[in-house]
Amino acid sequence: MDNIFGIFNEGYSLTGLFVGLGVVAIIVTLVLYIIHLKSKLNNFENPRYGFLGKNIYPLIGFITLGSILLFAMYGPVAPTPSDTQADVTVDGEISATVKSQTMALVNVNFEFVPYVSGKPWGTSGDTFDIYWNIKGKENFTKYELARSASNPSNFDLSIPKDSYKVEITLVYEEKSYTFEDRITY
Repeated sequence: MDNIFGIFNEGYSLTGLFVGLGVVAIIVTLVLYIIHLKSKLNNFENPRYGFLGKNIYPLIGFITLGSILLFAMYGPVAPTPSDTQADVTVDGEISATVKSQTMALVNVNFEFVPYVSGKPWGTSGDTFDIYWNIKGKENFTKYELARSASNPSNFDLSIPKDSYKVEITLVYEEKSYTFEDRITY
């Protein structure tokens, strides 16, 4: 029965209130200053120096002070990064070994070993999805899913002799990493 009329108490931050009051105070001060200067111009007072007959240094000081106060009030409200943990480094090694060859074709064994923070295949239980894209005279794609130290990346491919660009996209812990190499046969 505490809230019988459906009126909810909403909380507002003090920082927002101070910023709002500061902005309103600056606007009111500037409007009053402009009205004051306009009344002097209506009384036919000719300005002799500065801004509309007034020394300009207090105005510059007022603007500078206002800017400093706004930035000082914004500092405590600035968002802080929530993820301060260092990311792991992921590297990889592409290996393409010739198993046999003829005049036109080369039988190549492709292997890829990912290194997580310097450890091959990371820690036990880490799995990797490896997407191969081999571009040259002919293009080949190969997908190796859920690879680990116990089930490493390894496949044979017969390709025509040429220069090939090997691109690998490695997916580890929902992040992707790209590796490239060039081979010629």
